[in-house]
Amino acid sequence: MVGVPGNPEGMLVLARALAATGEAIAGAARSLESHVGALAFEGPAADRLRAETQQRRAAIETLASDLLQLAGILGTEAGVVADQIRQQQAAASQ
Repeated sequence: MVGVPGNPEGMLVLARALAATGEAIAGAARSLESHVGALAFEGPAADRLRAETQQRRAAIETLASDLLQLAGILGTEAGVVADQIRQQQAAASQ
């Protein structure tokens, strides 16, 4: 893993990885619900399975959304760190 503290490039790499993971997780949750919904399965057990799948999908999508939000924050903060480094370098060269 890339060392992140004070490393804007590492922060951006991590942000992209988190975003990709969040998108993959959300896609997998949608795919799972779609596949369960397409099952030729009827009755009370099928209703429970579909309801549980919907609940789990919602929970998984929340986690995926949290990862995407974290990736956005990390990307923004990478810019802040890069600006601070540039300011420190400019001050040191004066």
